[in-house]
Amino acid sequence: MIQSTDCFHLVHKNCFCKEARIAGINMKKLHCPVCEKGVSDWEIREHLSKEVLNEIAERELNELLKTNPNLRKCPCGAIMEVHQGEVNLNVKDDNGKEISHQSAIHMSLYRVRCGECQNNFCSECRSQPYHLGKTCDEHARHKEVLKCIYCDEEIVAGGNHPKREDVCRSKECSLLVEVACMKKKPCGHRCGGFIGEDNCLPCLNEDCIKKEKEESKDGKGPLFDDVNSDAYCQICFISGLGAEPAI
Repeated sequence: MIQSTDCFHLVHKNCFCKEARIAGINMKKLHCPVCEKGVSDWEIREHLSKEVLNEIAERELNELLKTNPNLRKCPCGAIMEVHQGEVNLNVKDDNGKEISHQSAIHMSLYRVRCGECQNNFCSECRSQPYHLGKTCDEHARHKEVLKCIYCDEEIVAGGNHPKREDVCRSKECSLLVEVACMKKKPCGHRCGGFIGEDNCLPCLNEDCIKKEKEESKDGKGPLFDDVNSDAYCQICFISGLGAEPAI
């Protein structure tokens, strides 16, 4: 049993918490069931669990993002206000090709660099890093085809490297194959390191990283949360860790 400090009516604590949660997730003010007087926010926070308060805060944040088109949420959780940038037709993609006019407009609208984690992402489809040179639809289609793990270009039938089915035959990518570790991890993915290393790198596949984290005793896993094959090299900041052998 708890008593309101505003109107002093008594109610069951479990009933109060249930009604407070329903009111919170529906963005409504909680009132005393006896006299209809509003319940103070501090009193609600005092009795609700941390999990329920986080649930309500997440709902409030989502509503705020819906009503303000200039607000964007980074995958790291940071919130920022963004505005359309300049349409730059001289930008080139990661392979040195000039991007299309449509891609340049998309980039000016949706490419965002987070001030907290410093990573860039697409605020429309939330891909990280931003899919430079492609709209969200083009990026989604591109993800479904077989691509070279180094240059990210589509591999047509019979166009793969003789030693690697996931690498194209270009000169640059063929040179990387010669120095890359050819071992396969227990998960089935290739090692992303160099040939001849004493210890292979942990798998850089995002799904495998999440799985290892969930299965580890401390819940941490072998890599930081923001490290995977798509995460930028912290020296060049030009391409992802999976774009060439890493250490």
